[in-house]
Amino acid sequence: MEIGINCTVEAVDNMTYEERRKKRNFDCRIVEEASSLIDADSIATQFTPSRFDQAVWYPRASEIYEMAQKGRSLQGQERKNLYGEIAQILNDEAYTVPLYNGVNTVAFNSGLQGVEAHCLSYYVFRYWSWK
Repeated sequence: MEIGINCTVEAVDNMTYEERRKKRNFDCRIVEEASSLIDADSIATQFTPSRFDQAVWYPRASEIYEMAQKGRSLQGQERKNLYGEIAQILNDEAYTVPLYNGVNTVAFNSGLQGVEAHCLSYYVFRYWSWK
């Protein structure tokens, strides 16, 4: 069995992309993002209900957001179980289908310490210092 995606790719400038994104004027979009949400804060941020113009973006955003908020206060197996439920919703609803994840490379002065590559391209300068 073969599974594939047949599509037409239309490259647009950033302004056009943002206009279409806000109006939901597209069938599908591909953006380079991490293929998973790494913690409760990422989940809560991604699914904050007030983040979207319309509820159609993620119909279960409020539910996911509330679960992520609850998960922040849990520990151990309870937390794992709740995150498992969130992961199941995300999997069932297929809000995001990861097709690829970009490669992050970091080049820096050898006199700096505390610099690390991060899967989301975050660089926290407060950890950097000169040797």
